[in-house]
Amino acid sequence: QEAEQEKSEIEQEKEEIDQERQEMEGELSGLNQQQGSLKAELNSLNEELSAAAERLEELESDIDEKEAEITQTQKELDAAKKAEETQYEAMQTRIQVMYESPDSDYLEMLVKAKSISELLNVADYINMLADYDNRMLIQYQEAKAEVEAKEVQLEGELAELEVLKQQNLAEQERINSLIQTTAAYVADYADRISTTQAEIAEIEAEIERKEAEIAAQEAD
Repeated sequence: QEAEQEKSEIEQEKEEIDQERQEMEGELSGLNQQQGSLKAELNSLNEELSAAAERLEELESDIDEKEAEITQTQKELDAAKKAEETQYEAMQTRIQVMYESPDSDYLEMLVKAKSISELLNVADYINMLADYDNRMLIQYQEAKAEVEAKEVQLEGELAELEVLKQQNLAEQERINSLIQTTAAYVADYADRISTTQAEIAEIEAEIERKEAEIAAQEAD
């Protein structure tokens, strides 16, 4: 009866240990599931980071192209300004020659006019030259204004690209932070899983010892 009683106690201890093992195995399963979810999240974050890096390369390429366009536009603007200045100087020179120089060909043409009709023709010719100079000046001014407007537009587009670049860098920094945090969680779960597996192994060894004790009691 004492042997049977001791055997029954050992069997009860074995059942309690086996119950503990089942609980540990359930905990291990939960840890594995949580670690799997974290690994999936980590993969997703890495994909997001890769996509953000590709987008950054595109933005930097767009910025380089926009800066090249601005440089070209600045050259065009310089050329337009020089053309306007050249035309303005030509107008001033022509006006000075027409009305201020005493030996001007235009004054000579007016003086030597033999009739009112010829005088009017000369005056019309001089007016036509003045109109031409004025039209050319306006044309150059309009061209310069268009280039200036284009430069302002390109500068605005460049500023927008720079903002997008900074936003992208901030997004990459955020994703990197999440990756580091998630990787730390994955490592923590790996440690917990390893610890739980070691505990289960100890429990299984304890169960084997209890089974050996039960077999010894049965033999007794």
